[in-house]
Amino acid sequence: MDSQRVFVGFSALVPRTLPARLTILYTSLFVALGGLALLSLHYLVDAAFELRMDEELLGRADSLAAVHRVGGSGELRRMMVLEAQASGERELFIRLLYPSGLSFSSSNMNHWESIKVDPEAISRLFSGNSTVLETRYPDPDGPPVRILYRLLQSVSRRSSGTPARIILQMGRTMSSAWRFRQVFRRVLLLLMSGFTLVAALAGWVTVRRALSGLGELTRITGEISGTDLSRRVPETGGSREVEQLSRSFNQMLARIEQLVTGIRTMSDDLAHDLKSPLTRLRIMAEMRREETAALTLPSGKEGGTARENTAESALMAGKMRALVNEMAADVMEECDRLLDTVNTMLTISRTESGIQDMVSGPVDMGQLARKAADLFLPAAEDRQIRLTVKTDGVCRVTGDRHLLQRCLANLLDNALKFTPEGGEVLAAVVAGSDRVEWVVEDTGIGIAKKDRSRIFDRFFRCDGSRTRRGAGLGLSLVRAVVAAHGGDIMMSGRPGEGTGFWISFPAHPPGSIPEPTDIP
Repeated sequence: MDSQRVFVGFSALVPRTLPARLTILYTSLFVALGGLALLSLHYLVDAAFELRMDEELLGRADSLAAVHRVGGSGELRRMMVLEAQASGERELFIRLLYPSGLSFSSSNMNHWESIKVDPEAISRLFSGNSTVLETRYPDPDGPPVRILYRLLQSVSRRSSGTPARIILQMGRTMSSAWRFRQVFRRVLLLLMSGFTLVAALAGWVTVRRALSGLGELTRITGEISGTDLSRRVPETGGSREVEQLSRSFNQMLARIEQLVTGIRTMSDDLAHDLKSPLTRLRIMAEMRREETAALTLPSGKEGGTARENTAESALMAGKMRALVNEMAADVMEECDRLLDTVNTMLTISRTESGIQDMVSGPVDMGQLARKAADLFLPAAEDRQIRLTVKTDGVCRVTGDRHLLQRCLANLLDNALKFTPEGGEVLAAVVAGSDRVEWVVEDTGIGIAKKDRSRIFDRFFRCDGSRTRRGAGLGLSLVRAVVAAHGGDIMMSGRPGEGTGFWISFPAHPPGSIPEPTDIP
């Protein structure tokens, strides 16, 4: 809980505006990279000073080892004192140690009492290392000391040439490196402060310029309302990313405007198409009510026999039943039309949104075309229209047989409906290497150029089709089914020259289970 509160409190301190957050991020990244570079430089400088000090100590050790080999221990002791005095007894000390670590000779050690012999360094000498170097920090607020251990060989006079081992310990303060490091750290702090300020200013300017178009984008989006979707965001004047965002936003607005316009148009068309059958229902009901009211049962004629009066009453009752049955049939017919319109609309909406239950499988489009032509052949013969079917053998696609059959039936129904007597309708299936094409052509009334862009819209009906029965949903369903199966549809037609539809589907992959021969 405590860590969660700390995180919430820290989040509250961070500005919520995008420019401020990006500036903080940019500055933090710049400072982190700059700090890493300066720390690396600091490490390299320290390593260079340490290497230089090691070279100096190794050179002095080599000189003292040469004196020891030539002049013996006495000359070595004299040179130790001279070396310490020449360099400064506060800067350099030298002493000789027994293998046990006990000192038996040294320069002036008054300033080096805190420097003890390191047993681990002596152990490393006798483990095969001829020289051992280490750094000590006798004073936390002062310069460090670089210490060298060197194993020397001495010829003992008592043992007639038997070598005796002694250890040379030499230490030198790294005062110059330490002073440089102090100055260098101050310079680093100043540089980091300057880098932070420059990075913050540069980041703020860069972010403000990069996001200069977002303010205008925000302002215009706030002004856009549901009744006016025609406003657009300027696509120039900002960074490339903001321009791409503005362009994408405008495209989204255009799609939304198109959808809203389509919904409004569909609502108007739906109201119009539902109004007509409802109006017919009311008129038929009114007419039947008047006719029924006119057929009042007689109370009996004067002078008429009971048998005559009974026969007349039965005749009137029969007429009333006939009128009621006729009205019921008309109402059922109009209700069926309304239900068919609503069901077709639901099928289109579900298919376009991808929630329509589809039973996919291999479908032979040639066989589907032949079966559909057999169903429409009697209607074509009644109007003396020649219906021709051409197929390239077995042409399979993957899809829902019922939806594909309904799609082809709509195309053939439209072709026959708008083709005059004596015309021709062609239904062809063409197999390609990876596509299967449907072709439905007729010699009917054609489609005007101004209507081609709206031919697939819901409830749209051309001028020449308004006198024929239909709701204007057939081609909308065709387009939805084709799109759901990954196909493409093209249309061409001129007034008086007929209409043609070309539909292309992805072919069913070879080697699949053969399709049944019967279509339910």
